[in-house]
Amino acid sequence: MHATFSPSQLARIIACPGSVSLYDSVQPVGVESSYAREGTMLHEYMEQLVKNKIELQDIPDPEHRVACRDAWDYISPFLQNAQVLTETKVAVRGIDGLSGTADVIAVSNESINLFDYKFGANILVDAHDNAQFMAYMLGAIDTLKLDTTKQLYLHVIQPRMQNYQCVEITYDKLLTWKNMIVIPAIANAKSDNPRFNPSEETCRWCQCKAVCRACYIQAQEAAKSVFAAYSQAENNAALTQEELIEFYKSLPILESQIKATKEYILAELLRGHKMPGYKVVYGRANRKWRDEALAAKYLMEKYELDPDDMYETKFRSPAQIEKICKEVKKDKEFADFIEVPQGQPKVVAEDDETEMPNPFSSVTEKKV
Repeated sequence: MHATFSPSQLARIIACPGSVSLYDSVQPVGVESSYAREGTMLHEYMEQLVKNKIELQDIPDPEHRVACRDAWDYISPFLQNAQVLTETKVAVRGIDGLSGTADVIAVSNESINLFDYKFGANILVDAHDNAQFMAYMLGAIDTLKLDTTKQLYLHVIQPRMQNYQCVEITYDKLLTWKNMIVIPAIANAKSDNPRFNPSEETCRWCQCKAVCRACYIQAQEAAKSVFAAYSQAENNAALTQEELIEFYKSLPILESQIKATKEYILAELLRGHKMPGYKVVYGRANRKWRDEALAAKYLMEKYELDPDDMYETKFRSPAQIEKICKEVKKDKEFADFIEVPQGQPKVVAEDDETEMPNPFSSVTEKKV
């Protein structure tokens, strides 16, 4: 069970203190995705690796093995000559409910290094001013009574995005952040009239978005402004370019709320709760093997099927090959086999400074 103010939720709580009361009053969607289950499994693999209870070759899935290997390559040098703690429960002193489990803490004579694994491949996690990491570091210092004169480092390990950042932070900055940002936000969350602040970033992982009145009002206002243009159009005239752009600007708000509402209603029905006028039905699913190895053995023995007839292979992508064999990144001849097609077009604001991504670059920062 998560703490009332879990470090993993702290960025949302700081931005929107009112969301805490929603989590207390309604049942969140709470449907664990396959990505979440995979993340939990990879965290467990890394814990076992750090504790020397397994080796990389013990991880059965090749892609999982590569992700853990890359994470291990980054973290292992920091564990030398250090006291290492994994999956450690920490709590921030003076703030009831602000506690969580830190992935890895390495304490040496000179420094305290806090590491957090992120195995997602879609959204880059930034270690700079990261509320989750800062809360873990404060909690580690308070719970383990660590020496605050040591150098303090926060690390994010996101192997699937080649994102390895190390950020130095001072204890004074942590205390200022705690007193000026965290404590006021939590006090507001506990007040009778907490502040709500819906936004794309704040609501991204909020499981109560569908029933949040602030989000509902925001979506309603967006819808009103969007369709006002249609009601005011004369003689069914086409919308002007300006009216169309206003419509386009509101789409993210509407799409996000529609998606959240669909997910929430489905979750409620799957829990067995009634939603007037609606029910759950299951679509047709493709058949699959209960156990591929046993099925293959049976077919080969009874029907003498050739394995080549039962299995098909697919050449891995350049990025996957580079993960398996890192040496090819420096091979100029290998680069001749690769082409970079034009990516999918995406509409952004005129002042957006986003540049075309370099497929051969990474977000790795220099290790400390």
